[in-house]
Amino acid sequence: MKRQGLPPAAKDKREMQRITDHRFAELIQAAFASIPPAIAEMLQYTHFFTGTDPVYAGLIPEELGEAQRRLQSIACCIYPKGFAQNLPKIYRRTTILLPDFSVLAVSDVVHELGHALDELLDFRHIAKPVTEYAKTDDAEAFAEAFTSCCFWEYGTDVVDEKTRYLFEQIGQCKIIPNPI
Repeated sequence: MKRQGLPPAAKDKREMQRITDHRFAELIQAAFASIPPAIAEMLQYTHFFTGTDPVYAGLIPEELGEAQRRLQSIACCIYPKGFAQNLPKIYRRTTILLPDFSVLAVSDVVHELGHALDELLDFRHIAKPVTEYAKTDDAEAFAEAFTSCCFWEYGTDVVDEKTRYLFEQIGQCKIIPNPI
């Protein structure tokens, strides 16, 4: 049976959709349920790699040193241009790494989906930092602003107007500032 609408790598058995534990699947489903449906649809082909060392799997080169060790233990989003260089180009996909279930919250997965969204938008929008961590760089500012728009406890009222408008337009929804 032909699977239509999927990118070439998703039709192949070598795709990086590796979810090793049902708890990861539940966490990922909860994250997708927390974001606007139109954005969830845009991100539906984002790959996940869970519960396993991404260096061992060949997604991250061993020669990264300290950065490599950090990526082995934290959730992060890797992009086709920067990682998995040992794979043919056709098999490289934006992949969210979730190595350790015990330290993850739904908002962490939404944050990583924010990075995947940023890449889909070609990293063109610069959001103003909404948290201390968001001051790290433009990518973290975007992901933290996205997370803030999905979770009131993060404070949607701190997201700059242009960024909120962007998320409302692509999400086809109205983001309501935190009423508290």
